[in-house]
Amino acid sequence: MEYNKITFEVIDQIARIGFGKTSRKPLTTLDLETMEELDTALTEITERQEKEIEEKEIAGLIFFSHKKNVFLAGMDVAVIRDLKDVQSGVEGARDGQRIYNRIEDLLIPTITCVDGVCLGGGFELALACKTILVSDSPHTVLGAPEVRLGLLPAFGGSYRLPRRIDLASALDLMLSGRLVRPEAAKKMGLVDEVHAGEKLVEKAISKHIRGCKEEVNPTGPIKCVKMPDPVARESIFRKARESVLAKTKGHYEAPLRILDLLESSLGDPRSIYLEKEAQLLGELAVSEQSRTLQHVYFLGTKSQKYGGPVDDKA
Repeated sequence: MEYNKITFEVIDQIARIGFGKTSRKPLTTLDLETMEELDTALTEITERQEKEIEEKEIAGLIFFSHKKNVFLAGMDVAVIRDLKDVQSGVEGARDGQRIYNRIEDLLIPTITCVDGVCLGGGFELALACKTILVSDSPHTVLGAPEVRLGLLPAFGGSYRLPRRIDLASALDLMLSGRLVRPEAAKKMGLVDEVHAGEKLVEKAISKHIRGCKEEVNPTGPIKCVKMPDPVARESIFRKARESVLAKTKGHYEAPLRILDLLESSLGDPRSIYLEKEAQLLGELAVSEQSRTLQHVYFLGTKSQKYGGPVDDKA
């Protein structure tokens, strides 16, 4: 197949999927064509594995960006804007979840090499991988800013984030949309290693693919929720809700709905939780509040040029 939005190649049994090579935008985003090509590339990888021909088997998969200072800045907001109703939002979330589940379920090392902006759907893709390597560049920043558009991470992000880092930190990132820089991300366990940008792919190959001696765990670092005891859990959710109400006076729907979802369903099996996540995305995406925030976003993009991440406090 000819790829237009991504690059896909296998070199010495290592698959590499690259983003942004043909993008003319300053920030590479995910759109429907990109997601379709990503799905196709994953099919090529799984078909090679199923044939069990040793010289054609894939030893590992690396995600990277061809564009300087940006990995993926999330889903193209135009895709969300074009959703017609709740069901179309639900189906869109399900498609993204299915593709990211395929990444998570691969029985080979999967490594995201982040050198630059990694937000929204790009951040969720990284969470689906077994290892996240980031650069020490001042442009590198990670986060889930969907709440700023009245949305939630809905490609499995709200399921995976509390399984990679502690619950309080996961809630903070999702409810605030706060962005995190490399060293802070490493300290909280969000990423595995920080290196110079030009060393990321080399480290992914030498240490995490060629140097991987252990049998690959299908779920990588997200075996189960990092669940505190019931008293601590109740306290974490109570404080998070109090914080949201203090900041929003109860006027913003998304953070409260995210809290409701996580508090009621955090321990659910993946398939059950993701269906609830998709349903919530569908409802939020076409809500009057999210539509207004999306409109404000488009007005802002027309009047400003991207000048790099400026609001990170971590």
